[in-house]
Amino acid sequence: MSSILFPTDFSSNSRKALDYALVLADKVVNPISLMHVYDLDVPEHRMTKEEVRLEIQAKETQMFDRFQTFISGVDCPTSFEHVLHRGAIVSNIISHTNKYGVEWLVICTKRTSSFKDFFFGSNIEEIIEHTRSSVIVVPENKPEFRAIRKIAYATNFVDDNILALQELDDFANLFGAEIVVLHVDNHVTDHDYNITEKYKAALGKMFTTKFSLQVIEHKNITESVKAYIEENEVDMLAMLKKRRNLPHKLFHNSLTEQMITQSTRPVLVLQEKTTLGN
Repeated sequence: MSSILFPTDFSSNSRKALDYALVLADKVVNPISLMHVYDLDVPEHRMTKEEVRLEIQAKETQMFDRFQTFISGVDCPTSFEHVLHRGAIVSNIISHTNKYGVEWLVICTKRTSSFKDFFFGSNIEEIIEHTRSSVIVVPENKPEFRAIRKIAYATNFVDDNILALQELDDFANLFGAEIVVLHVDNHVTDHDYNITEKYKAALGKMFTTKFSLQVIEHKNITESVKAYIEENEVDMLAMLKKRRNLPHKLFHNSLTEQMITQSTRPVLVLQEKTTLGN
């Protein structure tokens, strides 16, 4: 059974993003774990043990009511589990996904980074870097949910992971969606087209869903991908998150990291895998 975790701050943007968790839960027939991470209004060291106990009790009662309000009006058979954690948001999400083997993490992001923001770019990147879950990142202020009929997958041909591509194929099959494989290069040669044909043939042996392959010549990969998904009615962008060593992580701003903060469509981030369970 797939497991789905949906962290929420109970905002209207978060409620819109919940629709993606709901449609996924409907396809994999699984409940959604709604997570909220909170902190005490007064630092714990300034209260007695009894005051801390009462404060936690009051907070949890309040949060349960907010959970109920948040899912009021949800008209689907999906069941919900309420998960409350106290402390830092990012570390709690990472810990929970890895401890319980969460398969799907659905997150609503924000573009700003003020202290009170629930999620912003760097938080999302840290979560993706340290979780083993596949992550669906839904951008803030996104219009209402749109059916997932076309998924664009950005690739450089070199770093693709077979198990991750199989997961993408499985995901697309859940929705009967078409996969458009995108390769962007600043200078496309005959050699590149030869590689493209070999790559397409390999995908044809692996993918069970309908797919096509597009090669685009453009000097800016991020802008080209953004333009393609806007102009071709793409419903979701899929990308592979490569594991990187520390020096590479410090000096390389990957396409995945750029797209999760700039895309106007939800982004499915697939984790690099070495075995079916990892």
